[in-house]
Amino acid sequence: MSNKPIVGDQVITGDVYVGGTIHAPANAGAGSFTTLSATGTTTLAATLTGVLRGDSGVVSVDGDVTDIVSAATTDAAGKVELATNAETVTGTSTSLAVTPDDLTFRLASPPAIGGTAASTVQRLNKIIDGSTAIATLSTEQASDTVISNTGQGVNDINHGLPAAAAGLNFKAVIGEAQGAKYFRFTRAGSDTICLDGTGGKTYVGIAAPTQGAILDMQALQMASTGIKTGAALAIGGTKTNVYSGAFTFDAAGAGYAKAEVAAGTSPGAATTPQNKYGAVAFDIGADGNIDAVQCTNIATGFDSAALAVADLPAAAAGHARMGYVTAMSTDAGGFVWATTEFDNADSTVAYTSSTAYTKPYVWVATTIVGTWATD
Repeated sequence: MSNKPIVGDQVITGDVYVGGTIHAPANAGAGSFTTLSATGTTTLAATLTGVLRGDSGVVSVDGDVTDIVSAATTDAAGKVELATNAETVTGTSTSLAVTPDDLTFRLASPPAIGGTAASTVQRLNKIIDGSTAIATLSTEQASDTVISNTGQGVNDINHGLPAAAAGLNFKAVIGEAQGAKYFRFTRAGSDTICLDGTGGKTYVGIAAPTQGAILDMQALQMASTGIKTGAALAIGGTKTNVYSGAFTFDAAGAGYAKAEVAAGTSPGAATTPQNKYGAVAFDIGADGNIDAVQCTNIATGFDSAALAVADLPAAAAGHARMGYVTAMSTDAGGFVWATTEFDNADSTVAYTSSTAYTKPYVWVATTIVGTWATD
């Protein structure tokens, strides 16, 4: 049968058999496309596969329709691309679909947990054998563990603590009684131990272990002695003095605040020779008084400000160092502390304020059961 053009709308009331392609003219103007209406059955040849489409002006059978199907989203159905095993393990795509095989592969390659490889995650309350002395407990032995003395026998047992640090904690449990031999833990280096509110200790232990005695040990940051907010040292309202702004500090574990000293604090009397540097530090204690501390050889002086600073004595116990000032004068009479004004044209002066200190970690011991004691 030859091709027959159909012009205008046509209504067909019988069955229509299509063995070829139904074409709509591509050059037809608006409103002039042929409309085919069928009230019966329209049958295509059995050899045709795909779908009928008219997006290009030709109604034809097309086996590839991906270009007219939108991508799937979390809100709408659509076409998807399947992820490979590698892409599933990478885990960054938001557009690929995961298959059961991908999921199995992913579970076989677990990612890091909190930045720690799964193989090194610690088991909570792991039991550590503390029946013989351990020179220094490892981080693993002192992290979420229970250290037991079971098996101590007639021996004094002293375990060395690791340096107190974030995350360290354990419980000591007495599983074996011993009437005459102690079971204790000793600090590392200059660390301190605080037992039941009393700090500054070097060890904690039980002199006569009794079954069921328990001690909790936690490494925590605690206040010590140091500047918390800077004092902003500068030339004082009295120009021979050193100004300090309002600041806060800790002294021997307690917190304090100091108001501004606008007039400044005197550096104390001394004379540093011409073209030599001297240094004076300013310290504060729990009493709130600011103490001027001169470098040991201020009367001799130094060839550099750094050398003068290195000659400053350490702050006294329980005193926080606010900072220091260095000065040098080209005047023949040298720099006369408490007399020469800090903005004198012949002088070179520098102020250095201490920055906030880092609170140290301390072993905090808490008695849960039994009679635990320190030195």
